[in-house]
Parts: sequence; structure tokens; C-alpha cells
Amino acid sequence: MLNVYHALCHITPLNPCISLTMQARSIIILTFLLFIFAPDKDYTKSRSLPKIQGDPLQTSYLFGIKAPLSKPLLKAHRALGIQHFMTPSGLHLSVFSTLIFLFLKGRAARFLLLLSFYILSLRFHHIDSFQRMLVFAALRHNPWIKISTHHSFLISFLLLSYQYFLNPMSYTLSFLFLGILLCPGPVIRKAFFLLVGQFLVSFWFNQQFYLLGPLYGYFLTGLSFLIFPLILIEFIFNIGFLTGIWKELLLFLNQIRGPEVLIPLSTFLPFLITRNGKLKRIALTLGLLITVSDLYNPKLPSYRAPVPLGYKEKTLLKNGVRLDYENGMRCYSRLKGDEWIGHCYK
Repeated sequence: MLNVYHALCHITPLNPCISLTMQARSIIILTFLLFIFAPDKDYTKSRSLPKIQGDPLQTSYLFGIKAPLSKPLLKAHRALGIQHFMTPSGLHLSVFSTLIFLFLKGRAARFLLLLSFYILSLRFHHIDSFQRMLVFAALRHNPWIKISTHHSFLISFLLLSYQYFLNPMSYTLSFLFLGILLCPGPVIRKAFFLLVGQFLVSFWFNQQFYLLGPLYGYFLTGLSFLIFPLILIEFIFNIGFLTGIWKELLLFLNQIRGPEVLIPLSTFLPFLITRNGKLKRIALTLGLLITVSDLYNPKLPSYRAPVPLGYKEKTLLKNGVRLDYENGMRCYSRLKGDEWIGHCYK
């Protein structure tokens, strides 16, 4: 843990590659701990969202309101690794601040504008990530003291650490991916550590990982600096032409997203427990072999797949099974992918 502290709290060493490796590894370790100790309850689910008229994709990108979005588009965003498009965050702030800062010069003026936006954002309870980015940007542009990018990142997450107890997953995922992006070093190495971060998320949530998803995600994120302003213009003037083209592009890429696999713990575990390069490569190779072998593991149909154990009686239904237990509990289960989900009652 001492190495984690030094990696997070000290700015770039002489070799930027070493700095990137140390800081990214420390961020991945802390993210793993944030996942483990995350509160069970997510209070954002009980918050009321504002009702905004407009195209569902436009409102999801601009305001983070995902509810009206169709299931195929939601699935496409997850498979292509661009779910962050639907959460107002650093990506949104960087696009719009770049446009505004072209006409607004001076650190004091930029700081006051960012601070004003943050105060206004406190009225909305579903844009925690955007609020963190406003604090981060305000620290970077404050006119009194120069604060490095990395220290601004740490300070902003510490100042708003209460958000972890309100929306732990949003806070943790922002910490993981923004932290890696802000590490100093070559873009290629950042892309590698972002991939390790995606492995961690896929493993923790037991989600299928699409092999071409990261590649599409990097490409589409690069296009966002052009797409976001155009979507904002179409939202203001109630137009949907370019938004419709963007939807078709996402649905098309989702159709060619490549095979899906389950990520084993061994794929990223070396980055959590060792700094030995040889051991990392051996463990990573084994993890990738396990992952590739999953491609040739045939998925069993629902009537042949193993069901949860401990039941007294099993009744096959059209879309799953009904399980009756000795204590009077009755559960309805169905197979989603290769995992059983269901609900129970007495």
C-alpha cells in the first residue's frame, strides 16, 4: 500500500512509462478495493429525474436520462464500450469547455464560469460525474495556485468522496477510467491499461466481454468531439437527421462486435499483486488462454443447463423453471446468457 501512496501522490518521475505503469496499477488496485467495500444501496435509483422532451438518444447524451432509450441501443452502447456517453462527465465537459474557452480567455474568468456551473449543477441529483469534472476543471483553472492535473484529480475525488456512498458504481468507474486517462505517458500504454480496467469491470459485474468492443470504443470516443456538439444543435432545433445516422452506425457496429467471452480473474490479477514483469506475462497468458477457450465452450440450452441447487421440486416452464423448496419458498428462474436469474417469494 505504500507503493500505492507514492504512485498516486507523486508527480511524474523521469521515465513517463514507469510513471504511467505505477499510477495506473495503483488506480486499478484502489478500484478493486472500492468495488469490494461499495455500499449495497445505490441512492440514485430513488432520485427523480427531470422530464425533458426530445429524442431519447439526445436526452441520454446531454442529460444522462437513459430510461426512454430502446434496449437494442442500450445493449449496443454496452457492447461497444461507450456507456460513458450517457453519463454527463469529463468527456462532455471537455467537448463543451473547449468550445467555450475559445472565446473566454483568462484563468479567473474560466474559474468563475466553472464554479457557476458547479453551483447550478447542485440542483440536479443525477449528474454526480459531471459535478466531479467541474470541480476538477475549476481546480486546474484557479487563478491563485497552479495545481497539477494529477493532484487536481485526487483533490476533486476527495472533496466529493461523499458521492461514493450515494452512487458507488458511478464514483468507482469514474475514478478508474479518468484516473488512467490522466496518467502521464504514451497513448498506447494508456490504451492497454484502459483495457485492463475494462477486464476488471467485466469480471466484477459478471458481464460478457466483446473482443472488438474496446477497439470500437476508442474510435467512437474520438468521434465524440464532433458528434456531441452536433447532437446539441439538433436537440435545440428539434432535428433528428444526424442523430438517426449515429443510431444506425451504433446498431451496425453492434452486429459485428465480435465474439463474447467471460473474463477470468487471472486476466488482470497480476496487476494487483505483483510488479514482476515475467510473472505478469505468464499469468496474463494463462488468463487469455482461459478466455479464448471460453469461445469453444458451447452454451447449454435452458432445459439442460444446471439450475440453482437445494430445491425440493423442479417444474419446467416455457421460459425457465419453477423451484419449490422445503421451507415453502418458491422461485422462478430463467437463463440469461449462461447465468440463472430469478425472483422468489413465499
